Amino acid sequence: AGAGASDAKPLPDSDPASQWDEVKRKAQESAFRQEKDREENQAAPPIINVPALCSRVVGRGNDVYTLWQKLHQGKRVLVLRGVDGIGKSALAVAIGEHAKSTGRFTYVQ
Repeated sequence: AGAGASDAKPLPDSDPASQWDEVKRKAQESAFRQEKDREENQAAPPIINVPALCSRVVGRGNDVYTLWQKLHQGKRVLVLRGVDGIGKSALAVAIGEHAKSTGRFTYVQ
């Protein structure tokens, strides 16, 4: 008879549950290594295109502070919504000016 299943060497631990646990463990280790490599190779976002303020932001100090605190508490994206002309862009630029020095900000126009 030719080579077949009877020629295969048994695994050191031939219990199917143990084999499955080993497969899961190796998959988890691989996924962890890939995520760690991805994080290590990820460059900090560039600081680009923060436009200069045309005028000072008046009366929005509390808003700037509140949104800035949200960034420091782990928020990665802030969305400013509202009707035209209420100062969303000016507020975003003011926050961007504060964020420039930390390297945590990318301005998207």
